[in-house]
Amino acid sequence: MVMKMKMNKKAIRKEILKKLADLTSEEKLAKDQVIFSKVIESSHYKESENIFVFVSYNKEVDTHRIINHALQQGKKVSVPVILSIKEGMVAVSIDNLQDLKKNKYGILEPPLIDTNITAPQDIDLVLVPGAAFDGKGGRVGYGAGMYDRYLVQLRSSTKKIALGYSFQLLGQVPMEPLDVRVDGIITD
Repeated sequence: MVMKMKMNKKAIRKEILKKLADLTSEEKLAKDQVIFSKVIESSHYKESENIFVFVSYNKEVDTHRIINHALQQGKKVSVPVILSIKEGMVAVSIDNLQDLKKNKYGILEPPLIDTNITAPQDIDLVLVPGAAFDGKGGRVGYGAGMYDRYLVQLRSSTKKIALGYSFQLLGQVPMEPLDVRVDGIITD
C-alpha cells in the first residue's frame, strides 16, 4: 500500500521514525525475513560480486543477515565508514561483522585502513538505507546527505536498491537537485 503524503523531508523523517519506533520485535522480525528473502533471490544480488551495504542501526531493515549471507557466498562486502559530516563516507571491505565497533553515532563500523577502502567504481550493487522512498526512485535519507554524495561516485551501471518497510514507501517524496534516485526498493 502506497501512502499519499505531502510533507517536507523533516516532517517525513519524523513521521517514519515514529512508525519505526512503534514496530514490535515480532513485526520487525517477520518483515526483515521477507526482505532478506527478496534480496538474496533478486537478480541484482545474485549477479553482484562486490556489494556495498549499510549496517543496520536501531529499527532499520536488518542487514546483518544479508551481510553474513553475502560473505558466505564469497561476495566482497563493503560497509560505510563515516569520515565526518563534511567529508562524507567511504566503503570499507569486511570479512565479518564481529570486527565492527560502534562509531560516535552508535553505528557499527570496521576499522579504517588504507588497504581496505573499496573504490566506488568497483561496486556492483549498493543496498541503500533511508527514511522514506517513492516508486520513482525518490529517497529521503536521514538529513546529512552522505549517501547522495557517495552515490554520485559510482559507475552508472551500479544498481542502487533501497531497503525499507512498506510503510516507508510513499506516493511521492520531495527531491532536491543534489538528491540521487535509487533504481528500486525492496520492501516487505
